[in-house]
Amino acid sequence: MSNWHALPKETVLKQLDTDGEGLSPEEVILRRKQYGKNILPDPPAVPVWKIFFRQFLDFLIGILIIAAIISVMLHEWRDAIAIIVIVVLNGCLGFFQELKAEQAMEELKKMMLMESQVVRDGHRTTLDVAELVPGDLIILEAGERVPADLFLLSASDCQVSEAVLTGESAPVRKNPGPLPEDTPLAERSNMLYCGTVLCNGSVTALVAAAGGLTEFGKIAELTGSTPEESSPLQRQTAKLSKKLGLMAAALCVLIVILGILKDFSINSMFMFGIALAVGAIPEGLPAVLTITLALGMRKMLTRKCLVRRLTANETMGATGVICTDKTGTLTKNEMTVTRLVLPDRVFEKKGEAEVEGLGYEPTGSVLIDGLDARDREDVKALMEASILCNHATIEEKEGVWLAIGDPTEAALIVAGMKCNMTIEGLVGNTAALGELSFDSDRKRMSIVWERDGTMTAYIKGAPEMVLDRCGNVLLKGREVPLKDDMRDTLFERNKVLAADGIRVLAVARRVLPGKNTPSKQWEDGLTFLGMVGITDPPRPEAKAAVAAAHSAGIRIAVLTGDNALTAGAVGKAIGLEFDRVMTGTELDDIDENKLYEVLKSKDSLFARVTPAHKMRLAKAFQTMGKICAMTGDGVNDAPALRQADVGIAMGIKGSDVAKGAADVILLDDSFSSLVDGIEEGRRQFSNIKKFIWYMLCSNFGEVIILSAGLFLTGLFAGFLPDSTKEVFVLLPVQILWLNLVTDGATALALGFERPEPGIMKEPPRDPRASLLPWKVVSILSGIGLYKAVLILFAFWYVLKNPVPGKDPLILAQTVALTGMVIFSKINVFNFRSLENPLSTIGFFTNRFLLAAVAATFVIQAAGVYHPLLQGYLGTTAIPFKYWLYLGLLALPLLVIGEVYKFAANRAKT
Repeated sequence: MSNWHALPKETVLKQLDTDGEGLSPEEVILRRKQYGKNILPDPPAVPVWKIFFRQFLDFLIGILIIAAIISVMLHEWRDAIAIIVIVVLNGCLGFFQELKAEQAMEELKKMMLMESQVVRDGHRTTLDVAELVPGDLIILEAGERVPADLFLLSASDCQVSEAVLTGESAPVRKNPGPLPEDTPLAERSNMLYCGTVLCNGSVTALVAAAGGLTEFGKIAELTGSTPEESSPLQRQTAKLSKKLGLMAAALCVLIVILGILKDFSINSMFMFGIALAVGAIPEGLPAVLTITLALGMRKMLTRKCLVRRLTANETMGATGVICTDKTGTLTKNEMTVTRLVLPDRVFEKKGEAEVEGLGYEPTGSVLIDGLDARDREDVKALMEASILCNHATIEEKEGVWLAIGDPTEAALIVAGMKCNMTIEGLVGNTAALGELSFDSDRKRMSIVWERDGTMTAYIKGAPEMVLDRCGNVLLKGREVPLKDDMRDTLFERNKVLAADGIRVLAVARRVLPGKNTPSKQWEDGLTFLGMVGITDPPRPEAKAAVAAAHSAGIRIAVLTGDNALTAGAVGKAIGLEFDRVMTGTELDDIDENKLYEVLKSKDSLFARVTPAHKMRLAKAFQTMGKICAMTGDGVNDAPALRQADVGIAMGIKGSDVAKGAADVILLDDSFSSLVDGIEEGRRQFSNIKKFIWYMLCSNFGEVIILSAGLFLTGLFAGFLPDSTKEVFVLLPVQILWLNLVTDGATALALGFERPEPGIMKEPPRDPRASLLPWKVVSILSGIGLYKAVLILFAFWYVLKNPVPGKDPLILAQTVALTGMVIFSKINVFNFRSLENPLSTIGFFTNRFLLAAVAATFVIQAAGVYHPLLQGYLGTTAIPFKYWLYLGLLALPLLVIGEVYKFAANRAKT
């Protein structure tokens, strides 16, 4: 049942089959069988086996598996084992990284609430919340989390923070009594919902719904029904893999047929086909990509971003629009007094006193015209009344200041502490003599204290409800009559502040005639002390982060459950560029075409939005071709987090459901960390392109060498014994050695390149763009052709000039293999930056690459000179002069690349 809020108490008791005095043990057993445990459904977890096997769904991996099968059929065990090791290693790397991220996410989870006070069979007891059943009688006090959906029976000054469910930053006051059936969830004042927090007061309530039947659980179920989408990188690499695979297959078939027509043996051509396929496809790419993304996940952690899936960090780099919650993401979710409205300043048409500091940490000063004003009598009087008309407390735990009670009242306590005032310092351990609590009709509260024999009532509340009861005003240290024009001026000032999204409380006091003064007279003839402006302030770093996002061409859409005025004020404060704030109701009234027009503006603000609105907006941005990043912390954000291309949850204040739905978790809840993560994602994608192009460049050269070598086999065979008719320039295992051992290490090192200058000044990349545009294909083909011609020349030269005691074919193949390594290692420096020459980025700025190049030469030397590797690779020792000659032939590659980039940069300027 979802209409509990519309039912009177008697009907609810009947529906839940309880007398409201607590269930009997027998009834609890029956209901637990019927309803199960009060456990919220987790978002559906991906099975471990599925995480493992999805590592092998890549098209390139599929081709490698086919190549391994063919090698086994031909009894080429050496090649088959090498390919299988590659495939398994790549799969294990990806699996363990994703599993590690999942385990880290589990460690971040915070338990909602372990125990709750329950009345069973007339006796109060404390039970694990999982044991609760519908009909249980619950007692909650300030600071406790609501363990299920509750129907309110009684409440004492009850205020509940529902931000995790509705997005509202301000606490909601709760009172019993039926409401109209069409009352929105955020306005159901007679219900308490699972996952929300009791900020103030105490309540007695009945469990109306538990577990998956709660509003919390329904949203979790909606989250699980949203399918996961593949990332832009996955889509791009899948397209590239298919193109390469089809090209390789077509080329292999064509070359094998031609070889058979030239009287090559079928078995030899099968092996040649495998060699050609191995040469055409960068086998090391999946492994290098996996390792790079895994290392990127660690790098993201330094940016306070926990990435749960390998491709999510790169997807962040493609973000074109950020759909962000306001509360707790752009703001601190900590109410803060920022202004003190003092009567004399208002009447003299001067600005308010400014209160320094944000959040609940009691550091900062009160400034008037830039000067410390904490010792002013009017500031002291205003702060004193704000502290004494208050129930909240502030405490420090492990270096973090926390609010206990109503966040708005906590803000007043913090402001008083900044003025060196505490309630203990004002009244010691004495208790208040009386109180008139806040309610929705009075919109104010009063507390009476006795100090130095004087009875004083301190009052705070909505300005219109307090000012109307004020007869005097504290002006320049004296109480003087409050005239009508003064009152009007104060009302106008309140409107101006409210229009800026600032919550305003008026504060007053009255010295009572004596202890027997009736409570109905406490609020008569008040003396107005001033007003307090309270906001949920933007995070200090939010404005700079928004500016950085704008400079990167990223649009921002704020989606909040708060009202339009508050959303607009925060948007202005952090530098958003928007024309208006649209409400959820207005959003419901427009069709998709109109919505696309609205979303074309630079930034967008939406207030009073629901989970359905967030999902609709995410889908709309995606339809417009934008990569959408969605942030959130509440249960209500989870479906949209799953729908977005990148779901980003808050690590500190985020709900477990939101974290479970997210791809990335911000460990410090900061919007600035999100923008840092986007920069890191851009760096990673830029480096991914570099090593993909580098590896393909090497493979193009191998394909040309193998294909040309087949047609030149007659020329080459002329230098060999008459029995030799089939000559391969490179063996399949040697190509695997090139693609994995030598090229793989340097390609991986390219992943450590620093961000290109101006990387956050460029617009987001087109997620539909090819990873291999034709311009790049022509460049890579030219480099590959240059390498192939010189390697074939070296192969021919060694065959023509044999070394005594050496098999000429093995020697020539070893020189060709070594030449490919040297050419690739020289050429890799061209790919460190695709635009900037080494003189700009610095030769020694990527020490990993220098180490990888050096290590590769050592490994290649081992492959040439170590007997064990010689037997495996089919190599032999070569004279040192060949290394020198090959290096001189490769050097022009680097020189030409540097001259080209230098000239291109000069042309731009």
